[in-house]
Amino acid sequence: MIFDRLNLNELLDQKLLELSKMDDAPIAYVDNKSFSGATIINGRYQEANGLIKAQLTFASKGSVIKQVEIETVNAELLAEEIIKQLVY
Repeated sequence: MIFDRLNLNELLDQKLLELSKMDDAPIAYVDNKSFSGATIINGRYQEANGLIKAQLTFASKGSVIKQVEIETVNAELLAEEIIKQLVY
C-alpha cells in the first residue's frame, strides 16, 4: 500500500488551484482526474537523510511528456519544484 505521508497530493492541489486563480495564470487547474487533455503527474518519493527524493512522470493523452527527478528538503519545496516542472 502506498501512503502519502507528506500529504503531497493535497499540497499540490492547493498550490495549483492558487496558481490558476492568478490574473495571468500560466495554467488552468481542474480538480478532475479524467479531464480530457489534462496533464497528469504520477510518481513516488522517498525520505532519507533529511532529503526527499521524487521520481515523477508528466503525461497527457496517454503519452509521457517528461520524466524528472527532484531532490528537496521539505514537502513545500517539493511541491514548488513540481509546479515549476509543470509550468516551465
